[in-house]
Amino acid sequence: MVFVLNSIGAFFIAFIWLYYLRRLDVFHPEKWWALIATFLIGMCTPYFVLVAGPYIDETGFTLNGDILNDFLYSVFGIGFVEETAKIFPILLMMGIIKIADEPIDYIVFASASAIGFATTENILYFQQYGSDIMITRSLLSGLGHILDTSIVAYGFVVYKFRPNINPILHFLFFLLMAALTHGLYDFFLINSSFEGIGFFLTLFCYFIFVEIWSTINNNCLNNSPHFNKKIVIDSEKLQRELFILFGILLAYQVFCVYLQEDLRLQFKGIPFDFVLMGIVAFIVVIRISRFKLVPGRWIPVRIRLPFKINNDEFGGLRLQVRGESFNEIHINQYLGKEVLLCAANPFKTKLGKPLEAYIDDKLFLLYDTTYFQARLKEPIPFSEYENQVILLKPKTGGITSFRNNEPIAYLLLIKKDHIISHQDPPKAFGLLETIVIREK
Repeated sequence: MVFVLNSIGAFFIAFIWLYYLRRLDVFHPEKWWALIATFLIGMCTPYFVLVAGPYIDETGFTLNGDILNDFLYSVFGIGFVEETAKIFPILLMMGIIKIADEPIDYIVFASASAIGFATTENILYFQQYGSDIMITRSLLSGLGHILDTSIVAYGFVVYKFRPNINPILHFLFFLLMAALTHGLYDFFLINSSFEGIGFFLTLFCYFIFVEIWSTINNNCLNNSPHFNKKIVIDSEKLQRELFILFGILLAYQVFCVYLQEDLRLQFKGIPFDFVLMGIVAFIVVIRISRFKLVPGRWIPVRIRLPFKINNDEFGGLRLQVRGESFNEIHINQYLGKEVLLCAANPFKTKLGKPLEAYIDDKLFLLYDTTYFQARLKEPIPFSEYENQVILLKPKTGGITSFRNNEPIAYLLLIKKDHIISHQDPPKAFGLLETIVIREK
């Protein structure tokens, strides 16, 4: 009975991340069966590690408490072996059915393999340590495996765009980078020199890896051959779905603990863990749901935390998660459609009446700022500006939409004879007024 409950928990964690990967692959989604097949093969990969273990032990290379030795063992004895095992399923699937037709596919299938590995590992861990670690392992260990293996997959992506480099050395470099991130995660938890602070050092590294992974995913989406300006990721919806799924997992964890153990004893002193994992979930879910989709754009991969702490208007501190906070889904839905441009303040307007327009293009100008180009049905009487082609710049701060999620934007006028450049700042255009975009 306990094994069944733990297995259900492990597979539900796998479902959460497989669902996320499916939602991530927005331009040309792969078939569910291919994703599940990679996941199932990934579930078998821990046995490769079990087979390799005795051979490593025979060399005398093992943990002994020495900082340098344990670090090297964490990187090569654990990280390198596990990452080599986890990358096998994607190599197999690439060879058999040619699964990768866009950069994000490498990340998705490598992650599916990593989820399979983590699922088998989770079942064993839940059996050994109990069901009360489900949430922790879903966020830290589960996603940790995904982050590490994605680095190897990103190596394939980089090679695809820079095929002149040595493929073997290139593959080994990214495999070593994955082993290093994996090893750092384990090292601080394993070595006794970091007792008391090891978990927090691991958490620090984990957050950096989350930021790197988010950037990697964004780059892969930006450089998809199937890129479509009409398609964006609904970040708000994705966040809600992930929070609901993790909420269900938490409820299931409590249920399992209730059946297997004494809840009063198990949850004594646990609130700190719940609060900490709640903060981790908040940061991770929001960060991995935010994307700035710009065709052909490569965002530099930086070593930094996925959040920053700023001073708020009252002199306090405010946690700000990185990534594009504005949800483009509300305005992007009108691309390629006829709309009405209505004054945001009907009592103070230069429009007179709502303008009929057709939104025909999406532009990315200075600092990848998004604009929508629209053509008016009737010209507007401004002699120094184009009278039928305008730009709409989405309002991204404060109140960004009216009732029914009608987006608010700035109506910008284009000077006659001005050729729009990717280096144009907002001040290159004439602001007419703030408008609301409504379906015609």
